[in-house]
Amino acid sequence: KVHDLALYIYPSTKLKGGAILIDDNDDIYIVLTPHCDLANNKAEFIQIAKVENIFNLERVQKAVSKHKINNSNSSKKSVETSLGNMVKNKLSRYHYLPKSGPVNVPSVIDFQKLKSVEQNKFSDGYRVVGTVAESFYKDILNRFSINYSRQGSPDYDFENELESLLAQATR
Repeated sequence: KVHDLALYIYPSTKLKGGAILIDDNDDIYIVLTPHCDLANNKAEFIQIAKVENIFNLERVQKAVSKHKINNSNSSKKSVETSLGNMVKNKLSRYHYLPKSGPVNVPSVIDFQKLKSVEQNKFSDGYRVVGTVAESFYKDILNRFSINYSRQGSPDYDFENELESLLAQATR
């Protein structure tokens, strides 16, 4: 286990996979394009994902608001569950980033808030302010890949289907 979260993100100005970026609006992003594509000039476009303050997420805000109104053990448990799911990376859409370096608040990478930026225009709107440690970047890239490669299937009315099958089987 890493106990010193300051090792998670460190200062850097080099554009590479895992680089932490700030745009002209002070929004934070992380580079998801693999190192090799950037190093070998194979990336015509750079893939970046938005980094969001964990307390700005609707699911967290709802739990916190409910707790402030009710101030009960169950509402506190709801806040704990909501934050715990984020910190423990139990939701495939997000990856937790602790407060560290240029990420000045506890945050998550939102894998649904993606941008593709032309590499030749990249320096016009973004600046590199840090990078995620290599071991953590590999985990982030793996989680990003898993999130987009999952194969889910559409839901259907299971109960209706079961009733239909039972009717056919018991005629």
